Amino acid sequence: GGITLNGALDVSAKFNLQLLQGGAGAFTSTGQTLTVGAKALTINVGGAASLGVIATAGSTVQVTGSSVTLGGAVGSATDTTTLTSTAGSITGAGAVTANNLTLSATGGNVGALTTLVGNNLSANATGSINLSNTGNLASSTMSATSPSVEPYLDHPE
Repeated sequence: GGITLNGALDVSAKFNLQLLQGGAGAFTSTGQTLTVGAKALTINVGGAASLGVIATAGSTVQVTGSSVTLGGAVGSATDTTTLTSTAGSITGAGAVTANNLTLSATGGNVGALTTLVGNNLSANATGSINLSNTGNLASSTMSATSPSVEPYLDHPE
């Protein structure tokens, strides 16, 4: 079981959206656009979360899955975004844009990801962290517990 978005979905003028799936159920929106505008978005699944484009405008975005894969651009410059992998990595070709971004990968790595964060960036991983940030960060916190891999953050000074 799981949740699959088979076409574009726009809830920006309607309501906050929660997509919940227990057990090993996954969420997949790869190749699709989910538009929430300023509405809150919560995706919490026991399986993998594979994301397409998530279009926002000052939203709170929370995505939790056993792993998180970004297949499209996620967020806007005024968002507060949290991506959590409970058993694997946070990866993908999609860029994450947010004012405040928290990345947590228990049992895996963060990256290589491109981020555009305007204010606060926090990343925690059991493995490695590899981020390329093009925003002007006010603050950042990195924590990688793998002894052989150091966190990496590249952003303009």
